[in-house]
Formats: sequence, structure tokens, C-alpha cells
Amino acid sequence: WREVVKRQSGAHLKIVGEGAQLAYYQHLVERWGLGYSVKFEGQVPWNRLQRMYDEASIVVAPHLWVEPFGRTVAEAMTRGKVVVAANAGGPSEIIQHEKTGFLFERGSREALIQQLTTVLALPDLKRTISGTAARDWTRQYLAPTIIAEQYEKFYRELVRV
Repeated sequence: WREVVKRQSGAHLKIVGEGAQLAYYQHLVERWGLGYSVKFEGQVPWNRLQRMYDEASIVVAPHLWVEPFGRTVAEAMTRGKVVVAANAGGPSEIIQHEKTGFLFERGSREALIQQLTTVLALPDLKRTISGTAARDWTRQYLAPTIIAEQYEKFYRELVRV
């Protein structure tokens, strides 16, 4: 984040959740004097999280592990947000790079910095177009009725075997 702020002054980061490395991240923010641009939200109830998605310019999912699905990614896309995510696992299957979101090489600090800088510099209209494409994709493929139909089809085929 320290590098992103150098390239995109005025950018702000909210870190949501309470992972095992929270104290370490808080220490780094303090050490690097980034308190003006980073806010730790802690664990947030679902209804408040939805409002946070709506207020966000972009949502970042920089998983170091291979995320099997990527619930955060799907939820943010459903809210019409541009998502920047690691190109591995579920997020790489959900996001169409530069259309419904932006992907970067998992584990690459420089790739994450570059992608965040690029997305933060996008004009509002481009971000809106990408967010709308993301929301449309989730409506087409992740709507509860669509998922229910897929489950029903799967179980009907399973029963026939």
C-alpha cells in the first residue's frame, strides 16, 4: 500500500476482518506512517458489509492461497464493484480480466501494486462500466434461481445413474 499511495496520492484503504496477521499489519501501518490512508474495520456484520461494498471505489481480494470460490469477490461483483483479485482459484474463474474485474499474479507484490495503481487511475465511467459488467455476470451465473436449477439438474442426473 505504501507504494500505491506514492503513485496515487489521496487513495485510502479499509481493511475488513480480523485475520491472524492483523497486529502485524497494524504495526506496519504505524511504522510506515500510513495511518492517514489506512483504516482497520475489524470484523463487520453482513448488513454493514453490504454498505461498505456500496461505499467502496474498488474491492481488493489479494489472496496468497488458492481461494476455492471467492465469496468476497462474488459479493462485491454483485454490488457492481470493480474487484482486483489474485489470478488463482475461484476469482480467476469468476473475473474476466479488464471486463468484469482485474486480475494480478498471485503472490506478486509488483503485479498487485501495478493493478491497483491502474484501477485507481481509471476514469469513473470506466469503473462504472466494469462494475456493471460484473453485476450482470453475477446475475447471469450466480443468481439463486440459476444455482438452484443447476443443483436440481445435477441431482436428477445423479438419481438416473
